[in-house]
Amino acid sequence: MANVSSLNEDSFSTPQAGLQFNCEFKLVQSEITFLDISTSVVIITSAIPAILGSVLILLAICKTSSIAAPSKVLLGSLAFADLGVGLFAHPLYAAKTLSTDKFTKCFVGLVFDLLSGHLSITSFFTMMSISVDKFLALHLKLRYRAVVTLKRSLFLVVLIRLIALPWSLTYIWYSKLYFLLILSIMPLCLVISSLAFIKIHLVLRQQKRSFQNQTQIESLRRANALKISRYKKSVNSMLFVYCALLIAYTPSWVVILVRTIYGSTETLEVATKLTMTLVLVNSAVNPILYLWRMDELRATALEIIAGLIPKSLTRNASGNAIESFELRVS
Repeated sequence: MANVSSLNEDSFSTPQAGLQFNCEFKLVQSEITFLDISTSVVIITSAIPAILGSVLILLAICKTSSIAAPSKVLLGSLAFADLGVGLFAHPLYAAKTLSTDKFTKCFVGLVFDLLSGHLSITSFFTMMSISVDKFLALHLKLRYRAVVTLKRSLFLVVLIRLIALPWSLTYIWYSKLYFLLILSIMPLCLVISSLAFIKIHLVLRQQKRSFQNQTQIESLRRANALKISRYKKSVNSMLFVYCALLIAYTPSWVVILVRTIYGSTETLEVATKLTMTLVLVNSAVNPILYLWRMDELRATALEIIAGLIPKSLTRNASGNAIESFELRVS
């Protein structure tokens, strides 16, 4: 998530190794407002579906055989980032917001900003990689499995996290560089993802026209139509996730831009809390989108949930249903 911190430059610093931990006490207010309570309630409440949903999605990804291994790695990385947001970012943000001690608020806020920065960078690069992966599957066709392998996907995921780590740490050493990177790289990732989805749409439309003009064997035509239908549904599913990401992060990016140009004000502080709440809630929305749009994951997830329910309960429930049905019939 693109974090807009309450840390600034007119502040205290620690003497260790010249690292400056900035915390402007004029902006770090000790009073808890109604907005603080409201956003904290929303964030803590959304943490539950974010955690449970992400765990369920990760288990479903591992057990679903119909998803290609490289796609599993990328999708799992995105779900793992949502899990990290629910486990750590949600409670840290609520603790920072509801704390009345200025130093605690500043320290917890620093930890939150570092962690959320790492997770948001990971999410953006992973989403961009997924969109490019979908494009390569269409563009490379039979060569896709030879080019996009499990080993390369694992390497890409590790590389993304290695890039995200020093990037998030620049917030400590030079916060202006951190926000400059956020303002420049985030739009770049979104543009690349958008271009990939647009290119996929154009190619699919062109292929549809060519298939209609070609005279093929009926069985071959049906097989091609089925493959395209499955691929199109997979792309549309990730397009929904991408749009949710875009809706959640764009307001936060705008706040960062305005804050970088004009500095911090009380109005921007309110906007920061609202946009950050939207960003955090996105981690609870993504698992719902996966289950709604991806049939394979939904079926596997239902099997996992059914396996957690004791058999005695399911037998009693089915028995009661049969008895009630017999009574209605009689």
